[in-house]
Amino acid sequence: MYLKSLELFGFKSFADRTKLEFEQGLTAIVGPNGCGKSNILDSIRWVLGEQSAKTLRADKMEDCIFNGTDERKPLGMAEVSLTFADCSDTLGTEYHEVTVTRRVFRSGESEYFINKTPCRLKDIQRLFMGTGIRTDAYSFIGQGRIDMVLSAKPEDRREIFEEASGITKYKADKKEALRELEQTEANLLRLSDVIAEVKRQINSMERQAAKAKRYKVLMDELKTLDIHAARLRINEADNELKKIETELANISASIAQEQREIEEAERHLTQMRNTSLQIERQISSARESELNAQNERRRLEEQISVNRQRIEEYRAWMERDSQQIQETEVSADAKKKEISDLTAQLEQTKAERNNAKIEMETAEKLLEQRMQELDSLKKHYQNLRVQVVDLESQASHLQNQLLELDSTERQNAIRRERLLAEKNQLGRLLAHQEQRKTTAYTELEKLSALVTALENKQAILEQEIKITSDILECLRRGMITLTANISSRQSEIKRLEKDVSELSGTQSVSSVLSKLSGSVSQKILGVFRGLITIEPEYTTPAMAVLQSWADAIVTTEPEAAISVLRLFETEPEQTVRLFVTENGNSPSDILSSTDGDLLLSHISAPEHLKSLVQYLFGKVIVLNTIDELPHQTVQGAVYVTRAGSVVRSHNTFEFWTDSITRKRIKQATLELQTLEKRQSEYSELVNKLEKAVHLAEDFLLEFRKRLNEFSSSVATKRGEFNILNTECEQTRKRIETVTWEIEDIDNSTASPEKQKESIM
Repeated sequence: MYLKSLELFGFKSFADRTKLEFEQGLTAIVGPNGCGKSNILDSIRWVLGEQSAKTLRADKMEDCIFNGTDERKPLGMAEVSLTFADCSDTLGTEYHEVTVTRRVFRSGESEYFINKTPCRLKDIQRLFMGTGIRTDAYSFIGQGRIDMVLSAKPEDRREIFEEASGITKYKADKKEALRELEQTEANLLRLSDVIAEVKRQINSMERQAAKAKRYKVLMDELKTLDIHAARLRINEADNELKKIETELANISASIAQEQREIEEAERHLTQMRNTSLQIERQISSARESELNAQNERRRLEEQISVNRQRIEEYRAWMERDSQQIQETEVSADAKKKEISDLTAQLEQTKAERNNAKIEMETAEKLLEQRMQELDSLKKHYQNLRVQVVDLESQASHLQNQLLELDSTERQNAIRRERLLAEKNQLGRLLAHQEQRKTTAYTELEKLSALVTALENKQAILEQEIKITSDILECLRRGMITLTANISSRQSEIKRLEKDVSELSGTQSVSSVLSKLSGSVSQKILGVFRGLITIEPEYTTPAMAVLQSWADAIVTTEPEAAISVLRLFETEPEQTVRLFVTENGNSPSDILSSTDGDLLLSHISAPEHLKSLVQYLFGKVIVLNTIDELPHQTVQGAVYVTRAGSVVRSHNTFEFWTDSITRKRIKQATLELQTLEKRQSEYSELVNKLEKAVHLAEDFLLEFRKRLNEFSSSVATKRGEFNILNTECEQTRKRIETVTWEIEDIDNSTASPEKQKESIM
């Protein structure tokens, strides 16, 4: 047999699945410090069942699981598998390879496997017993282990040699066999006791067997009657079932109809919600369109006012042009008159020309003489004419320039006035828009702050509801625990009462009393302890006075008591005490409250038992401590302390204590009362918390509705604010454009003045 492989996953520093293969012969593992060499040896020791975390260099077994690094998360389990080969003869198995696996989780649970089959740690230890492969065997020799072996005691060395020789397994088998023999002997002794007890109870068992036979016969008859009664009940139930099925069918039909109506209503409600959403979107778009239309209307009104001003200016220009046309017509008439005068002059000139023709003939010579002078004069005249035309053309051009400059100046003035009016109007509009924007921003900030506060309040409410729900869940778990504890205490009390009943013989007495005839059994009222009611603080004094008479049987007549005694004389195995409730039990006199704290005043009983209770407790005085015992006692009085000390009138002293079982019953009863009180308080608190959680959830639902409404209002206000912001930006840009145009007009006004000055 040799070690074949070792597979590690999540064990200490081996976060990834790592498998080490070992060949036959000697294998050495080398590496720097901290690389995990010792972890490999720890993993082999761990997979073989090492239970000491200190031996594995850890504080607890969960420290063997990879705990994570800065770059990797921790793992939830560690697993190591160790494989041995050629081990069928050594280990006595039918497998040539055996793989032992151990797995541990962070919750503390461990699992063991042999060839992937779940097993116990004991199975692994027994498998390798006698082979030297154990956590404390010689197969693991750590640092300093050799010196420890050499300095060990002979008994410790013997264990090593026994392990090496392979007899450890047989010693373990021997110990187990001896332990089983001891258990068998103890069982045999117990069996002898059981046989003796069974022999003693045979007679009782035979009587019980006869009763059981009679019971069986009666039970058969009862079953037959029950079958007939059950058949009748089944028939009645079938009829009722048919009626119920008919009603159920009708109810199912009505439920289906109502379900269809509900679904139709839900579909209609969904359609209405969709329609409402569409209408809200249309209203939002209509609001935006309305705002845009209002802005467009304002712009058109401004443009209309500007156009009206322009129309007035054009009318003024038309009147001025009309005056200029009239003046031009007057000047045209004057020119026509000048033309007629020139025509007359032309006629006169023609007459003169004819006269001059005669003179010309006479003066041709003179003309010829003057021709050269005339040619020179013509040339000079032509030159002067050209100069006059040029001057007239320049004057006309300058006049046109002056007119154009005047027209441009007037247009610029009109345009400047219009732009100034538009700028003022835009300034007022911008101020109004800024005011609306500031108002909208203030409202938006208020709504946003309100929504933020509501969201914070909603988060706080949700957190409080979660905390309350967690507390409620804890209280419910506490109630479950209390219920379990109450059930446990009730079971314990019943068990202890059963033990007390068995010890006191009450159960056996009850079994004997069951043999009495019906007339006698009707006269037996029960056990005295169960027929009276004692205040809890005075239970110990009352039991100290009664002692064994607390379990006495109460009968109504002496004949019934004699019948019981006669029956117990035939079966003298049990002790029985009896009280008779007939008159005559009353004491001759009862102490008054002035004598002390009477026990009788703390005990209540039915009317037919009052005389018996007065007889037993009429002269009993309760003291807090024995130190309160008076030196001069009342004649015939019995003094009892709360702790159980009893002093009787004939100078008898005793101390009574309840049995341990009864004390445990009292303690368990008190604990049960405390638990029931806590359960009631928990139940009341759970109900209050459930109501509070329901109210808080309803309030949170209504709160969410209001929050959604405020969120919608915030979205609407934000849209209005964005629209106003856009309008303000557009108005600012228009004001900038108008200002630039006014400055351009002012700059262009200086150049026509200079041109006029140059022309003039």
